[in-house]
Amino acid sequence: MIIISIIIIWIIIKQYKKHKDNNFFSTDLSSYMNKNEPETYNSINNTYITDNEIETDYTKQEIKKTINYDELYMKKNYLLTRTEANFYKTLNIITNDLNLVICPQVALYEIVRNKDFKDFNKIKSKSIDFVITDKDLRIILCIELDDYTHSRYNRIKRDDFINTLFKDLNINLLRISVSNKYDIDELKNKIVENM
Repeated sequence: MIIISIIIIWIIIKQYKKHKDNNFFSTDLSSYMNKNEPETYNSINNTYITDNEIETDYTKQEIKKTINYDELYMKKNYLLTRTEANFYKTLNIITNDLNLVICPQVALYEIVRNKDFKDFNKIKSKSIDFVITDKDLRIILCIELDDYTHSRYNRIKRDDFINTLFKDLNINLLRISVSNKYDIDELKNKIVENM
């Protein structure tokens, strides 16, 4: 029995030494996978790095250097336009009174889900001006603020799509015409009627 135990221990030690040289027991799998790649000494942090890592780092630096995002984009200071902000202030009074939450500028794909990926294109770049939810963020009512742009052909087409989509999916939608001043009681009644 003792002889068998010694033989088993001897086999285990031999296997360990054999695989140890191949980094078999290494916890860093990437170093095991890249063992045959040429390495370069990095004097900054006293480590060796593979040519693959150098190439990746170089590519990242190139991307950072070549793209100046400030030439492509501008920061917006406000989430809403003045017209939308004016309506939001009135709506906020009403939703606080009704113990509801306002979510402005909600992407349509956050409200409806497409069953087939090809249908995502129809909803991906559209948003709803205001979504009213309960405290658990369950959608109660969607509000579209209609200004002069809604009389344009492309906006009429978009509005027809939204109206039909929401009707088919049984999502409450309220359209409000833009105004300089909103009657709080009248707006509150419209909201309650359409919830």
